[in-house]
Amino acid sequence: IHAWGETMIEAFEQCAVAMFGYMTELDSVEILATHDIEAEGDDLQGLLFHFLDELLFMFSAEPFLVAK
Repeated sequence: IHAWGETMIEAFEQCAVAMFGYMTELDSVEILATHDIEAEGDDLQGLLFHFLDELLFMFSAEPFLVAK
């Protein structure tokens, strides 16, 4: 996954969009709700890993996709 942003939050958001873009056709996804995601890590890589892992958990547990 390659992603970037002007802020760390934007960069993490773009990583999530890139991951879900690899998994599905995002143009066909309708945005129905927003969610706040919490993750912790000992360093930046750990934080990103746990952030994406939490998104994958939500994807497997309920109808959930990141579209934008």
